[in-house]
Amino acid sequence: MLENNVTLNIVDTDGDEIYAKSGCVINLMNGDIDLTYQPNVTVNNTGTGSVLTTVCNPIAYDYSSVGGPGSCVSSGVSEPVLADLSIYPSPFASQLIVAGLETAGEARLYNVVGDEVASWKLEKGENKLHTAHLPSGAYWLQVRTETGSLTRKLIKT
Repeated sequence: MLENNVTLNIVDTDGDEIYAKSGCVINLMNGDIDLTYQPNVTVNNTGTGSVLTTVCNPIAYDYSSVGGPGSCVSSGVSEPVLADLSIYPSPFASQLIVAGLETAGEARLYNVVGDEVASWKLEKGENKLHTAHLPSGAYWLQVRTETGSLTRKLIKT
């Protein structure tokens, strides 16, 4: 179970702090999560039961404090990765294919500022995700099943 006041420092590849303006938390189960930002992410378990949490990309960074691309330091609580999953094409236009699922699950698509812009229920096997309504740009696709999760950066043309 996640303890209260777990602080995750967000740093760039040189170890310098990055000030996070916003972000998302994934893999929540049976609990509520409060987050505070700048420059740390503080995670508080305000619910009951077990909470699995991963502070994830996309996080909108404030590069006026430091430069360069950043990375996110994990709390150490992890979930199995869906290694056999295929997501294509990339770049994509009107649809994405998610193939290789061993169990049903869900997919969520986030824009670069961390807003969820689409979600789908996934069936075992191959799934076609219709994306024609989305504007061009960079996105993060998160796929979750009972057996694990995977987050991948994708480009829409």
